[in-house]
Amino acid sequence: MKLLRVFTLLGLLLASHAQAVTWFPTQKVDPIDGQTLRVKVWASYGSYVYREPSRSDLVFFPITEPNWLWFSEDSGYGAFGNDYDKLAPEEAAAIKDWLAQHYSKKLKLKTQVDRLAWVEQIYALRKKDARFWRGFYCLMAYMTREDAARSLGYVNKALPLLEQELAANPQGEARMDVLYLLGEYHRRNGRLEKAQDYFEQVGKVTWTNSKGEAKIGQPYFDALIKERLALGQ
Repeated sequence: MKLLRVFTLLGLLLASHAQAVTWFPTQKVDPIDGQTLRVKVWASYGSYVYREPSRSDLVFFPITEPNWLWFSEDSGYGAFGNDYDKLAPEEAAAIKDWLAQHYSKKLKLKTQVDRLAWVEQIYALRKKDARFWRGFYCLMAYMTREDAARSLGYVNKALPLLEQELAANPQGEARMDVLYLLGEYHRRNGRLEKAQDYFEQVGKVTWTNSKGEAKIGQPYFDALIKERLALGQ
């Protein structure tokens, strides 16, 4: 769990629904064709982002926002704003070759899910670690939630990566994140007993707050787990 989430948990219920993320336009150079791409970057946001429905998969602003997925209709290249132009030369070359074979302006990528599925193929050509892919699969599990089978497919891609993370023995907030997701994704697979076991472990994790005080369990997760369990399988 990001520290910002911890700092703002007690204020979540006070956050106004009228608040909104502030964006402003800027320009970036497409690393594939060198053309200028008009994009948006965020300037500010509030704790309300942690109340969004995407909390079910622990994916939060800005990765859930269409504005943060930068895509060029000219070259076909796309990526998240935080790593859009962070390509090694060999990655750029591989992507350029792949796009030459697979992309056409006639290809219609109308929705955010369409574009995410497209950049998933592009990211496969980049040197991304297991942590990135776990996060990406969690994002896709949420974004494709209206297609139960497709969403579950991404859940099951994330599960082995989460198990690897847990085996590495993360501590504190990171451990709560992994245990919660393991519980939630086993729940979605109908393995309620296993889900309950992981959920119970979340409440036993020790973490340190902003004052340096040791705490056990987290109200944010208590509420979230109660909400998910109420759904059954």
